[in-house]
Amino acid sequence: MTSKEISIQVLRQVISNGETGNYTCAPEIGVDLATWSWQAKELETFAKSKGYKAQSHPTAIGGGDLVDLLVVRI
Repeated sequence: MTSKEISIQVLRQVISNGETGNYTCAPEIGVDLATWSWQAKELETFAKSKGYKAQSHPTAIGGGDLVDLLVVRI
């Protein structure tokens, strides 16, 4: 099964609707990575609370709590 790359806003709706599939979400160029990371981690928690598999991946740059990819399987 292939993954669909979608925006963080669309992913939020997909999780809410329970639309079956594999999804990836990465920040767009120019987006504040700290803010995006915070939103991605919230979505990861939300997806897991609904019983879906979700994993955020730490970024290679910036360190700390920054992530640059969120993968969700519904």
